[in-house]
Amino acid sequence: SCAVGTWSGVQNHVGALGLLWFDAHMDSHTPSTSQSGKIHGMPLASLLGYGPNSLTKLLHGNAKIDPRNVCLMGVRSFEAAEHTLLKKLGVKIIFAADIEQQGIKACLRQALQHINQHSRAFGVSIDLDVFDPEDIPAVGSPEPNGLKASAFMDALKEFQPWCARLQGIEIAEFNPRYDKEGKTALWVNQLWRQLLKLKVTATQSH
Repeated sequence: SCAVGTWSGVQNHVGALGLLWFDAHMDSHTPSTSQSGKIHGMPLASLLGYGPNSLTKLLHGNAKIDPRNVCLMGVRSFEAAEHTLLKKLGVKIIFAADIEQQGIKACLRQALQHINQHSRAFGVSIDLDVFDPEDIPAVGSPEPNGLKASAFMDALKEFQPWCARLQGIEIAEFNPRYDKEGKTALWVNQLWRQLLKLKVTATQSH
């Protein structure tokens, strides 16, 4: 749910914002479609302008993200109402099955190209449940058959050509109570280091 504030703030600063959203779920419910009523199932819909005013009108009254500037990656658990909304809006979705078939590097190249076509800059939201729980166990809503953590780390170099446009990264869903051996925390630390290294390199080259 913190993503609503994160990307509302970034969009208010940069204008037309692309958003690459890694998640096992679509997070695109509204109060009228959500059975649980929990806000953590609504952030992407809210950023697209669908949902309660308290979420959709942060900072200003317009939708924060243009649907054509969004790409979801790694989705494998969702409800029909979410899919209907995103399909209607034309949001690009790369399912976990697509990644398994085409490879994460090819899919990541597609996603980055897509979100940067009509935007001035972009951000990356990484919900840790996008990964296979065998690799990244410390999440609140684990889903089987997720992305392999090692393959994702290896694919990070696909960000390199775009890093000068990268405005922010958030990592969500980490739950330390499920991280008894510190496995997830250690991997997240490694991920941050690699992402920051790419960003610093891109900044220095410009």
